[in-house]
Amino acid sequence: MCLRDEIYNDYNTNLASTFVGEGYAAEVVVTGKGSPSFSLFDRARASWTIDSFSTSSVTELCTPPNPTSSPFRHLHHFVSNTKHTPNDIIASQADCPREITLHEFLAFSGLRSGPRLQWLNIARELASPYLSFRLGEVHTLVTQAAWQLGPLSDGVREWHIDLSICSFGKVLLRELESLLEKIENNWLEEVTVRTIGAPGISYLDSCLISLQHSSAAGFWPRLRTQIFLGVRLNC
Repeated sequence: MCLRDEIYNDYNTNLASTFVGEGYAAEVVVTGKGSPSFSLFDRARASWTIDSFSTSSVTELCTPPNPTSSPFRHLHHFVSNTKHTPNDIIASQADCPREITLHEFLAFSGLRSGPRLQWLNIARELASPYLSFRLGEVHTLVTQAAWQLGPLSDGVREWHIDLSICSFGKVLLRELESLLEKIENNWLEEVTVRTIGAPGISYLDSCLISLQHSSAAGFWPRLRTQIFLGVRLNC
């Protein structure tokens, strides 16, 4: 590692650089007033260190990987970001694992296609038969969509603006209740219960609309009871 000394000539736009480090230095002569600026240079990679940090991201660290034994292991990029388009999904159909159906592949890969469409896709898939909510990979997919904040614009999280729409909140809550009703007597659906809780908590946390629905008053105690029973059975 060494230092770069950038000297800007006030009388012209010429830039002279000198590297000061392990055993060598370049002599630079600049006339006029100079304004030096120092930065780190990585000799091993032959690049400025600031370039290495400009593309760094914690996104991958915040997205749990799919197990190597899972048929969804090659579909991780559909979970970790929202940049894939419907055309990308259609083009990826040839990569559909043999262990899952094409309908399940399209539902899984399309849930996070488009950041502003994620909540609409969640509500749709809650009512569809294609995603198996008892799978840990589907739980990770839904929680990533529900809990990744996304950009802030004028004090509003654009990706989650649908949660502030009363009519959509009623639809989402109805589908969550419907799925809970289907599985609440099955102790094998512990992952499904956790998956139901993820969008439910996000909805409750984003707005107070759900507190005004009489149906919500019964949904949360039922969900808590189901979680408690699941904990008891697994202890």
